[in-house]
Amino acid sequence: MANEFIGLLGLLAVLLLILARIPVGAALGITGLVGYAVMDGWQFAFDAAGQAGAYLVTEDAYGLTVVPLFILMGVVATRSGMSAELYNAANALFSGMRGALAMGTIGAC
Repeated sequence: MANEFIGLLGLLAVLLLILARIPVGAALGITGLVGYAVMDGWQFAFDAAGQAGAYLVTEDAYGLTVVPLFILMGVVATRSGMSAELYNAANALFSGMRGALAMGTIGAC
């Protein structure tokens, strides 16, 4: 099978799994594991999955520990109304210019 066809089948599989109410992370993981196995064999797929799992539980995985804090920061900014105020201020600053919506959005971020 061509790699492009395998990729399209993987995309379709992810969408079907998500529509079947499987969590997005699990759908991506299952599809990635099966796709890797189709391309290189089950032994290589299990080896790669084992290495990824070992990486996630080590102390060196600092990049993944900040994700929940980033989400928490976004929730606090939204609930407090700070994000709406930042957007209104940036939109007022750039109003009248070409691309004001894009600049206001980037400025608020």
